[in-house]
Amino acid sequence: MPDRLISIIIPVRNGAALIGSLVDSLKSLLLPPGWKKEILVGYQESQDETRKTLRSRDVRVIESSSLGPAANRNAAAAAAQGELLYFIDADARPAQPDLLIELIEQTDSIGTLGAAGGPILIDPDQRLRPVALADHWACWYPWPAQRPTGASPFQPSASLLIPRSIFEQVGGFDEDLTVFEDYEIEQRIQGAGFRLGFIQSAPIHHVARGRILESLRHSWRWGRPMRREFLQTLPTPRFAFQNTPALFWLNTPLIFLSRLRIVLPLYWQGAGPRKAAGLPFLLITVATWALGAAFGHRDRPRRAGGQRPG
Repeated sequence: MPDRLISIIIPVRNGAALIGSLVDSLKSLLLPPGWKKEILVGYQESQDETRKTLRSRDVRVIESSSLGPAANRNAAAAAAQGELLYFIDADARPAQPDLLIELIEQTDSIGTLGAAGGPILIDPDQRLRPVALADHWACWYPWPAQRPTGASPFQPSASLLIPRSIFEQVGGFDEDLTVFEDYEIEQRIQGAGFRLGFIQSAPIHHVARGRILESLRHSWRWGRPMRREFLQTLPTPRFAFQNTPALFWLNTPLIFLSRLRIVLPLYWQGAGPRKAAGLPFLLITVATWALGAAFGHRDRPRRAGGQRPG
């Protein structure tokens, strides 16, 4: 019987500082018996030495002419041969050598699993850096190491396994989106009748933004789609002016406090010895996200679950 294949897909643009060490760590990952892996990079034209770094490593580089990680992932997925597609961001790292073993074995044991991922942990070199701590916990707080294996409403594409058949069934990532594209595809996966899973034994490390302005720009950009995709679509409204977009921004204080109530206890429990130093940055970062979510953007209507992007 021929070996089964898993395709590891990395979207990258201007990622020379990190892409080389990521590829090296992926090559050293262990696999279950009867499995092989291939590594593909969805590449966009870069102004740094990303291409040169990739040339020195034995990976397949798939060019993408469209802007955004969704287009990069789709281009690489179209060229991939594996029955499983594992997406990992260029600023992430496997936290242990058996990452793929855990993902594959857990996914194989759950029949209707449409996508799965695991804990997203701060890079070990950043655990004493206050801005990086704040950036990490403001963004990745729902995926700590202590969270048990089970069902998940959302798994970020920083580390995401999708069976190829399901990826093709739902039509891949929506290339019109440059943020929140992983949430959108998972809405379609669940709309097609498949479940999402969290696998505690499959963690990755993620390099946080270590400069406050960089972190705030990301929080604003990440917060804006939340209004359209989530806050204004809740079955039980939590905020005023849910059907009056021009006034929805008045919910900013409530949005900020609602998110802080969730993030702050997890941060204080898990951020480590520099958590007090990082606290002011955490407050600023969450506030910026709340402003983005409150003002939002309405560039197009939200797609229904299960709908293929046009």
